[in-house]
Amino acid sequence: MPPPYVNKWASLAASLACLLTSGLAYAFSLYADDLKRHFGFDQEQISTVSAWMNAGSYFGLPAGWAYDGLRSYPRLGPRLCLVAGASIMCCGYLALWAAATGPAASASLPAVAAAAFVAANGATWLDAAALATAVRNHGRHRGLAVGVLKGAVGLSGSVFSTLFLASYARDSPRFLLLLALAPPCIVLPASLFVNAVPFDQRDEWPDAGALLAPSARFSAAAAVLAALAVYQMGTALVLSGPGAAALSRPARWVLVGGLAAVASGLLAVPAGSGGLWAVPAEEDGSEGAGDGESGAGDDPAAPLLPPSSPSPPLPVLTPRQCLTSIKFGLLFFIVTVGGGCGLAFINSAGAVAAALDAPAGAALLVSAFSVANCAGRLAFGAASEAALHSRWRVPR
Repeated sequence: MPPPYVNKWASLAASLACLLTSGLAYAFSLYADDLKRHFGFDQEQISTVSAWMNAGSYFGLPAGWAYDGLRSYPRLGPRLCLVAGASIMCCGYLALWAAATGPAASASLPAVAAAAFVAANGATWLDAAALATAVRNHGRHRGLAVGVLKGAVGLSGSVFSTLFLASYARDSPRFLLLLALAPPCIVLPASLFVNAVPFDQRDEWPDAGALLAPSARFSAAAAVLAALAVYQMGTALVLSGPGAAALSRPARWVLVGGLAAVASGLLAVPAGSGGLWAVPAEEDGSEGAGDGESGAGDDPAAPLLPPSSPSPPLPVLTPRQCLTSIKFGLLFFIVTVGGGCGLAFINSAGAVAAALDAPAGAALLVSAFSVANCAGRLAFGAASEAALHSRWRVPR
């Protein structure tokens, strides 16, 4: 008898935990000035390092190919991609830590840039595994699933900026070591609960007696991220304010403990959904397609109950077809311009803070940017889902 599948909602909560470590590239400006001083880089050279880190953050083709190659293994495939991503991030940040703690002459600009590329590239594996699995599991709520998960990515920079302000502001090498160890410590155990469920769960149906409807569970996940964002912003203001110097080390770690307490609210997302293991709808006498990959779940605009003649599945395009598609080109352009503007700001946050004579340096800017990033992803994920299911069915 094959092992059971983990409940879709437990898989979503575990994916959110993984993605809270995937936006570490946003924290580059927190230690960029120390790297610049250690290696004697000028602004152009440290910008080159940040550019390579950005390139690593968006070179996601290997991760996508690997995930698709393992698609026929709904349990093992997502977990292997998550483990690979955490391992790649660990290796990259360990290389940066070793360079930052060693003699300045021992690492050249190309070596530091390569380490930054590898460190950031691991996040693409986490993104690919978490997002693709959630879309497979929640076919009717793709916009909500993507918005919530990408919100966690956006918020991760704020999480680590709080840790930086709490204990690592004067020790960037030790902060780099934290960035190396955090992904495997969080992702490896969480990955055990991530899988694609190839059938419809009983709790997805209105007559199942579940505690919450699927849309309400996504709202609960978004509420936890929103609470975390508010807490993060308040903590950053406290740790960077005029009275921050008077805070003792235990008081700072109490604030960090509050961060963990708020984040633990993600454990409530799968509550009342039928236990840890996924229960097929057929076992309880239900029929039809739910959020899974089968049946009408492949059509995000399909009615709740399957029609007598089901809609054809969404087309699956090859990479070559994507590259020759006008729609893909337009989306690529929008993402490049929109994402590039944000990355240009976040990578220069240290210089911006210095120019503005900001007492907290880049940390407060990173936290504010990260919180706003999270809010935008949550809001537009929900808006896209609502527009898709409107009478016009246009999520643009």
